[in-house]
Amino acid sequence: VSKRAEGIKQASKMWNNAITCAKHPYLTRKKLPCINLKKIGEMLLIPLYDISGALSCIQTISPHGEKKFPGMPMKGYFHIIGDLEKSKDAYVCEGYATGLSVHLASKLPVIVAFSSKMVSVIGKTIQNKYTNVNLTLAADNGEAGVKASVEWKEVITPSVVFPKGYSDFNDVWVFDGPEAAREQLAIKGPVNFDDIDIGSFLSKKLPPVVSINQFLQEGTFNILFGEAGVGKSRISY
Repeated sequence: VSKRAEGIKQASKMWNNAITCAKHPYLTRKKLPCINLKKIGEMLLIPLYDISGALSCIQTISPHGEKKFPGMPMKGYFHIIGDLEKSKDAYVCEGYATGLSVHLASKLPVIVAFSSKMVSVIGKTIQNKYTNVNLTLAADNGEAGVKASVEWKEVITPSVVFPKGYSDFNDVWVFDGPEAAREQLAIKGPVNFDDIDIGSFLSKKLPPVVSINQFLQEGTFNILFGEAGVGKSRISY
């Protein structure tokens, strides 16, 4: 039996023996919910899948944030947050906490590659299957992240975003909040207005260009309403 086949068998056994995780110290520290994950004891389990959707590997995360792939090859496997079948845009990133932060901020699907060395490999795998999805790399800052972004631009697409002032987008989410993460990601998809207080939104003095980038999606029907002289005609053109 190959090491990869043994790893798949071990991943399935571990996942089946685990229980649903409603809350975990690692995710609490990252200011993130626990969605569709499991745990064994204090270990959080993140499932990794192949392109056919078969469970193939498990990442374990301790309460203190120690991450392992216990005896399982992880190369070529990934975790998808959101629904790629229903989206024209998606992000690829390195770590799970970053991925969930990007997903919650952008409302777009995210593919977690679990390694800076694997983002382009995973990106190509996704690109080959989901040919109509536009991929953007939500890169980490640092030497490994920059190197990964260079390869990404050569192999996948020029579309790359880096967090400003932080190591990754979860740091932006934790320290500056969801709105800051949303702005930095330069959302391509529509904003979920259920998450926005209309009074707070109307009180903001946003430059027209920022408003267009965040709230008007290309190719959609929009209604512009406002007092005379505020720039409605400028925006519409």
